[in-house]
Amino acid sequence: MKKLLLLLLFPFMSCDMSSTGVVAVVMSDDDVEYYSETEAEDELTETILDLAQDYTKADFEDAKEYYADDAKVFFNSNEVTGKEKIFEGWTYEHEVFSDITITDEYAHTNYFTDGRIWTNYWFTWSGTGNFTGEKLVIKGHFDYEWKDGKIVQALGFFADEQFNKEYAAAMAAAE
Repeated sequence: MKKLLLLLLFPFMSCDMSSTGVVAVVMSDDDVEYYSETEAEDELTETILDLAQDYTKADFEDAKEYYADDAKVFFNSNEVTGKEKIFEGWTYEHEVFSDITITDEYAHTNYFTDGRIWTNYWFTWSGTGNFTGEKLVIKGHFDYEWKDGKIVQALGFFADEQFNKEYAAAMAAAE
């Protein structure tokens, strides 16, 4: 009887979370693997997917349009500030690694009630170290914060032990 009473009262209960700032409308690209046909296509999600593929070709021209001049990118606990430094780092990455690919992509964009916009992006990064010859396959995740149509912050999370080992080999070769 208690269960029946709870079921009858449930429709009258309200869960208004709009004032918490955590309610979001999630939009995603319908071409990305694992999405249902009911998911909506979203321009910011599509932009992140396009920029990732441009990155694999060391083509940063479009990225220059989307990153704010003072953008901050965190690679785990390492911070890079300013889009020029970001692109310098990516260019060097292509000197340290070859055959860079990104696969297993999944992305969606969250539109929060307080105006914040974040795109979440999961992927598998692969590349061959030009100094050790080792093939790396690393699962990663980035969160991109958007303001006024620009990426102002990106938070990257991935296991970087193998990645850093290749950078150390590159630095040793330069000495």
